[in-house]
Amino acid sequence: MSKRKLNLPPEIEAYSNTEQVAYLATKALFRIGEDWRCSDKELMALLGNIGLVELTTLRTALEKLEPVPVPRERLARIKCLVTIYKAGIETYGSVQKAAREMRISRSGQPFQGKAPIAHMVNNGLSGIIECTKAFAGTVPDLGELQQKAS
Repeated sequence: MSKRKLNLPPEIEAYSNTEQVAYLATKALFRIGEDWRCSDKELMALLGNIGLVELTTLRTALEKLEPVPVPRERLARIKCLVTIYKAGIETYGSVQKAAREMRISRSGQPFQGKAPIAHMVNNGLSGIIECTKAFAGTVPDLGELQQKAS
C-alpha cells in the first residue's frame, strides 16, 4: 500500500493522529450516506443505533472542523462501509450504479430477498460484515469486534 499524504484542512493537520482518523472516518461516512441516499435513521443504525443528537453532533463537528472522538467499534463499522463502497464502485463502474445496487433486493445468502442496505440496518455489525464479504470478498481486520459480531 502506498503512503500518500492526504491534503487535510489546516485546522485538522494540527490535531493528533487519532483525531485525524476520526475526522476522515466521519467525513467518509457522510459521503457514503449521501451517495447511497441514506436517511438519518439508516445512518444511525449503521453506526450502532446511535441517537439523532449524536448523529447531529458528528455532522456539526465535521462542518466546523472540530475533533470528535469516534469509538473503536464505530470506526470498524465505517471501515467496512468504506470497503463496500469501494468494492461497489470497482464492480459497477460508477458511484450511481453502485448506489443503486445497494437499494435493489438480492436473492441468495446473506440477503434473502432484501436490499444490502436493509440487511446492514436490520442486522447490525454482523450484517455489515456479511455485506462486506459479499461485496468485497474479504473483511478488513477488525480484531475482537469481528469475533463479537459472529
